[in-house]
Amino acid sequence: MRVCLPLFAVLLAACSTLDVAQPIDLVAGADWQPWEIQLLGSAAQCWNLRYATKLQVTQSPRSVQQVAVSYSDFICLYARGVTEPGLPVQVYLCPSRYASELRSVQERILFVLALHELGHVLNIRYHSDDANSVMAAGDAEGNVYMPVPDGFTDGDTRLFNEANPGFEPSPPGCSPVAIHTFPFGCVCGR
Repeated sequence: MRVCLPLFAVLLAACSTLDVAQPIDLVAGADWQPWEIQLLGSAAQCWNLRYATKLQVTQSPRSVQQVAVSYSDFICLYARGVTEPGLPVQVYLCPSRYASELRSVQERILFVLALHELGHVLNIRYHSDDANSVMAAGDAEGNVYMPVPDGFTDGDTRLFNEANPGFEPSPPGCSPVAIHTFPFGCVCGR
């Protein structure tokens, strides 16, 4: 029986979900620059505005729910970003420096990747078929220059609601939320 318990614990952790009604601390890697941390915060704010979640970027986690966000060169071999559920949740992003030397392009890529991966942090396990969705899978070539969505789509909302049954935000989130590429972030309304 002892042999099965660690395996059971691993399987349970892999199936875990975060409580989107409670604070979720996003902890950026120690090597992240202030502008990268700010973009992660802007992406988190988009989800908070639309769905009234409580994502917060911090270097000193206080919440029981923590998400480690870091870069991984290995991830670049097969994806732009990966979110691994478990305790704690791990988000790995392909460094945007591989896509461009231009800082403005790096910022745009990081914002879009973080926005998408935070959807997975919020328990969304699937991708939207709508290419304009935040939770779209991207194009077949793995193009990192995918357009930034104008806002969250009905497909994003359906996926969020399916992933978080019974969640009723208090206060309710904004609809619509406009997503901007400069300055990076979101505003309530169009």
